Amino acid sequence: MEGWPGLQRPVETLMFYGAPIMRLRRAEALWAEGRAEDALRACDEVLSDDPRSAAALTIKGFCLMTGGKLPEARKALEEPCA
Repeated sequence: MEGWPGLQRPVETLMFYGAPIMRLRRAEALWAEGRAEDALRACDEVLSDDPRSAAALTIKGFCLMTGGKLPEARKALEEPCA
């Protein structure tokens, strides 16, 4: 895939149902279980690959709100995703 550096990654990171979406689902499940700190780490994993992931930023914002970290939550929720 010369000329397409974004495609020179493992296939599971390219497919919609692969690793990124599974990490998001994991973050959602952790948050739902009340494990906000673990969910934050899962969100940060997604954001390390895709810093403008609207889903990860939203979950991160909710986790931060749950933990009473309102300024950080606002920043995550207001992060431009475009």
